[in-house]
Amino acid sequence: MSCVGVSAMKFGLSWLRLVSLAACLWGFPAQVRAEIFQSTVEKPVEKLDTFDRPQKLKNGVRPWPKQSMEGLQSDSDVLFSVEGVLEEGDAHLSNGSFYDGHVFEGEAGQIVRILMVSEAFDTFLLLQNASGEGLTRNDDGSDGTNAEIVFRLPETGQYQIIANAYDESGKGAYRLTVERSDENRLRQAELKAQADRLLQQGLDSARLSQYQLALDSWQAALKIYRDIGNRKGEAATLGNLGIVYYSLSDYQQAIDFHQQSLAIAKEISDHQGEANSLGNLGNVYYSLGKYQRAIDFYHHQLTLAREISDRRGKSSALGNLGLVYYSLGEYQRAIDFHRQSLAIKQEIGNRQGEAISLNNLGDAWKERGQHEIAAIFYKNSINVFETIRRGITNLDQDLQSSYIASVESPYRSLIDLLLQQGRILEAQQVLELLKVKELTEFTRATYSSGQLQYDPIEQPVADAHGSLINLGAKISACDPDCDQTLYD
Repeated sequence: MSCVGVSAMKFGLSWLRLVSLAACLWGFPAQVRAEIFQSTVEKPVEKLDTFDRPQKLKNGVRPWPKQSMEGLQSDSDVLFSVEGVLEEGDAHLSNGSFYDGHVFEGEAGQIVRILMVSEAFDTFLLLQNASGEGLTRNDDGSDGTNAEIVFRLPETGQYQIIANAYDESGKGAYRLTVERSDENRLRQAELKAQADRLLQQGLDSARLSQYQLALDSWQAALKIYRDIGNRKGEAATLGNLGIVYYSLSDYQQAIDFHQQSLAIAKEISDHQGEANSLGNLGNVYYSLGKYQRAIDFYHHQLTLAREISDRRGKSSALGNLGLVYYSLGEYQRAIDFHRQSLAIKQEIGNRQGEAISLNNLGDAWKERGQHEIAAIFYKNSINVFETIRRGITNLDQDLQSSYIASVESPYRSLIDLLLQQGRILEAQQVLELLKVKELTEFTRATYSSGQLQYDPIEQPVADAHGSLINLGAKISACDPDCDQTLYD
């Protein structure tokens, strides 16, 4: 689930400042990476067991076994073993993820290991007592994306296991096993849980720009992960350390940590972690102005994202490539990459990323001298950001102000274009959107129902092509001087 933002903003902006609010709104797990307007990248990185996943068992959900208990062997360490399938038609939780319910008998003080393995999807486990009270949960406690719980049972009786997928895309075959375990494995699990908590503390501190606290928490987590031999946790922590040093502009330290994270990901065949590290390294080299190195890393990330069907990572790599070519002055190539990135973000419902790509396309069209086209993209970017903004009106005013300050690039760019064209009233209206006010205060003619409107010249251009992706494709097929044909 994948990593950091490149810094190419026209105004000073730390990517963590944007992610701080994004995390508040959408609960980004573990390492975070945000594609920021003229700097892109926006994917959550290593999922790990960060404990920021919402409680999933609510409203009296009472799962019951889909299959009967199999493999119950009193003379074996295996207490319960079953093979199942998550599929359409199964019960699902509030986030849309499917689950099966299974029951096993346990004794007070007994240490059990619950393992859910699947080659088809990312598994997630929850354990409840007979009353449906949640006891513990786990995401990637075992190898790869397999979930594992090691737990001392508090009482004798029945326990319910929720065999679940991480998200709504998770479907396919799995195997669930409950076996007796021992004090040593329990101690290992407790140490991992301690490291996971430190990892999360570091994330919380980083999102508040408290970088030294984040570094302290992650260094402590890193030691524990290394002591217990948890290579995936070690790699994720190294990646997070690299992101903070990147934010502090200590690029050599960032490179060192990301290279270590990349090496471990390759060693343990964690393809998602490998893709994340490649993208993070691309970001650092982009910020250093070493564009060819950045291109190489982004292309490697893109190839891997395609292989593992990571559409969010694919859109991030495409957007980053667009930024590099923009910085190189190759605006048509930048447009081609941003257009591909935009299409994926719209498909997967990544609204924040969609707004970022629209802004990046506006910038590229402006550099090609096609200001009317640029204005269309800027207006659409602003409208998406305003939709997001309407969802945070219950937050503290300082947080709202922080958000609008972090996403102001398309607003400023559009204001500049409108002033150049003598459209003073429209420019003033856009400027007012930068103020944290109730949207109902905006009643000028060019703003209706919370949306910036096209002017009489822009409207037929947008209408004629059905979507901004079609519009961009049509313009891209022309030579740089053919824009007037689009108005005919």
